[in-house]
Amino acid sequence: MSFRTSIFGLLPVFISAQAFATVDALFTQNVITQGLQSRQLCFVKVPMIGEFGIPEATMARMVFELIYIAKISSSRPTQSVNINEITKQGRMTYSIDFNQPVEAGLSQLSMTVNLTALSNANGLSVDGRSMTIKTAKLVLLSLNKNLNEMSRGKYKLKLSFIGLPDQTAIAGERVYAQTQYAYSASSPFIAAYTSELISDYCE
Repeated sequence: MSFRTSIFGLLPVFISAQAFATVDALFTQNVITQGLQSRQLCFVKVPMIGEFGIPEATMARMVFELIYIAKISSSRPTQSVNINEITKQGRMTYSIDFNQPVEAGLSQLSMTVNLTALSNANGLSVDGRSMTIKTAKLVLLSLNKNLNEMSRGKYKLKLSFIGLPDQTAIAGERVYAQTQYAYSASSPFIAAYTSELISDYCE
């Protein structure tokens, strides 16, 4: 599967994911990035061209991809910059469960994300564990927001984490390794993580 991204008229950059394709389509993906002035995290919409088989799977894969845009300077050569905050801490492995029963009228996504390598790299100090937990929350928020818009609010999201570190002394809402109840637009955990991490403005 291949994607071309461009934003605000900047130069297009190619990124790739595993093949699962039948139809080309233009779409937008919500990407969590860091404001250049405020340094706060926020969502920005990035236009992409993708080859679609299962839309939910395509969207989910893009959450874990490097998303490049062009950084243009009057005094330096143009650079390609990854804006996807989720991938800046390190790459994660994941799997999508295509064997879940489908309910009529609902978009459904069931995934497992392995944080073991990321957790090992961050370490077991409070700061290291906090970084891993924060990344897990950002993954959940990105999947949730994109699935919500794709389905117009009619969806169920199940997400399991492998290698989630101990959360003792970690500030903020707890993250659970297993989804007890499917996440949805009205999930209190989504509201709590959003309030904790995401700003309304990118500056």
